[in-house]
Amino acid sequence: MPRDVSRRELLRAGGAGALGYALLGPGAASAQAARMNVVVVVMDSLRADHVYGNRARTRAMDAVGRQGVRFVNAYPEGMPTIPARRAIMSGKRTYPFRGWRPRWDDLPPQPGWEPVGSDGEMWTAAPREAGWTTGYVTDNPHLLMPVHRRFRRTFDRVELVQGQVPVMRRPPRLPGSRQTSHYIPRALRGTNSERRMANYLALNPRGRPEEDYNAAKVFREGMGWIEWARTRQPFALVIDSFDAHEPWDAPRRLIDLYGPAGERLRADPALLHAGRPRA
Repeated sequence: MPRDVSRRELLRAGGAGALGYALLGPGAASAQAARMNVVVVVMDSLRADHVYGNRARTRAMDAVGRQGVRFVNAYPEGMPTIPARRAIMSGKRTYPFRGWRPRWDDLPPQPGWEPVGSDGEMWTAAPREAGWTTGYVTDNPHLLMPVHRRFRRTFDRVELVQGQVPVMRRPPRLPGSRQTSHYIPRALRGTNSERRMANYLALNPRGRPEEDYNAAKVFREGMGWIEWARTRQPFALVIDSFDAHEPWDAPRRLIDLYGPAGERLRADPALLHAGRPRA
């Protein structure tokens, strides 16, 4: 049965044996517990209370949660994409940004947006030093940029999935303004949001099959990474999906699963319609 684990207990356990301690208690210093594989899943802009037995239907994740340890009271204090990942990977607070200096190398010049890994050693360093294979699979556009090259080099194998914006390179062909403006509110037309939407539509054509959506590609690459690591166990892998970040592009099957799409689109015109264009 899953058990509650305090922060003090987890820190006392330390290193590669921490997960085994959490699962099995103080006597988990066995070789089996210390050599467990670890997979950490990060999803952008996703509310945890929509996952744990509530609105979202996540049977696979629920099954994994029943077999392991759920940290239901862990709250990174930084909400934006990069500050949150800095906290997740380092275990350190990113607020109140002491010593912060603005950066201009592809990251927003706001407090907390230093590159992931700039806080010192990340949690993946301990298992890697103990012989574990480490990896990161992501379509997070910020982590794909050159500013995070040093971060990516800390893993044995990294898989990068293209498809999100901001883009590293402008697609060769962009949709016309008529098609682009169809998917954004009138108030945002002519702004940077329109350019971002044009890039997104060029990378993610309408009518594509569900397996070509970005989240599906990320988790497929994650499963491929795990298959590659079968002969390289134990391993520690982070699967980092930029969805459910805007433009909230989802396959028609999933849109229909949670109710009439038209009602939600009328309530929130910023939602990207994933099916046929509206009349």
